[in-house]
Amino acid sequence: MAITNSALHTQLLDDLESTRGNAALCVLSLDNLGRIAGEFGIRASEYASQEFDNRISGIMRHWDRKLVLAPDRVCVVFDELRDPNHTLLVALKIERSFEQPALFEDAQIKLTPRVGLVYCGSSADRQHRDINELYQYAETARELAVEQNTCYQIATAADVTKARNDWNLNDVIEDALLHHHLELFYQPKVDLTDGSLTGFEALIRWHRGDDLLTPDKFLPMLSSRRMRQLTDYCLRAAIKATASIDETLPIAINLDPTVLRDPGFFDLLIQEAGIWQVDPSRLSFEITECGLVADYDRTTAILNRFRSAGYKIAIDDFGTGYSSLQHFSTLPADEIKIDRCFVTHLCEDEANQHITRTIIELAHRFDRTVVAEGIEDQAAADVLRDQGCDVAQGYHFGRPVDLATTQVLLSDGTYKVGS
Repeated sequence: MAITNSALHTQLLDDLESTRGNAALCVLSLDNLGRIAGEFGIRASEYASQEFDNRISGIMRHWDRKLVLAPDRVCVVFDELRDPNHTLLVALKIERSFEQPALFEDAQIKLTPRVGLVYCGSSADRQHRDINELYQYAETARELAVEQNTCYQIATAADVTKARNDWNLNDVIEDALLHHHLELFYQPKVDLTDGSLTGFEALIRWHRGDDLLTPDKFLPMLSSRRMRQLTDYCLRAAIKATASIDETLPIAINLDPTVLRDPGFFDLLIQEAGIWQVDPSRLSFEITECGLVADYDRTTAILNRFRSAGYKIAIDDFGTGYSSLQHFSTLPADEIKIDRCFVTHLCEDEANQHITRTIIELAHRFDRTVVAEGIEDQAAADVLRDQGCDVAQGYHFGRPVDLATTQVLLSDGTYKVGS
């Protein structure tokens, strides 16, 4: 975001040029002003805006300079900082100043600031830097604070470059959704005792030019908003696919924890399953172990709601997180998926054999199905079968393919469907 107002540009340039020592440029916004207006009314939002300005003024020293950009956004030049580390102290001071709610009539109103800072250095250093670039760095840091739900972010060149690349990717993903360049592929899951098909996992693929991109190439860079849009697309496509294939085979869908915790997602699930008349037992939702333990109590309550409605839950990448055995008996899961890192080179790695055997035995004690993913050869499949693993998934049993190919493989008998 560049400074488009020439008067603001001139004022900010003057403020930076008049500093006496090392300076930091800070862009602050009141992130929840609109919500305050909706919940408490216009007068409360005006009060919150004034309180926001007052608290910022309260932490400024007489040589710092403030420029009001909008009722919910200001820019501050903090002068006479000792070094770059002092920028962090400024950020912490801002955070502390907003810890207490604002009192308006009988209401306590939480003010949520989002702060982006960039260290500008001394006046000599700033002669070689463009004011627009410094402002963009601070604004980018503020946007990152919004995305990551933190009070502040301090900009570095690497952070800004990554953020801009990520934002560009998010725009491209939106275009890909609009033009149907994203597609679900389906990987078979088979019973290790007889080789019969037990279901599929839906995996997103992106047709980008001549490339077919796997999720690890773009999912980590998506914003929470874009992740929700993509998950909604995957949900609708997977439910429609479930309705079009064998009436008994379930399909598993991967869920990001941020989407899972959005109450609107469950409502969409109920709506779409009703439209396509898909029984809940034919839909399974996978959440990673790390995603589960990050907010265990809240996530557990949500997953139990899914299970109460008849949907299945699988804990993905099991063994790679930090879950405690004390939680295992209460894990809201029907299925435990052993992470591929324990399956790769399983035959040569005795330690991993001990780990997979322990996971299988523990899961079975609590009546949970065990899936091993990432199986690429018969030898690993044999070891896991002998250990009592229930279901296998991996290139040895079938690569992910599009829906049309999946239907062909079902109809021509390539996929052996159990009775």
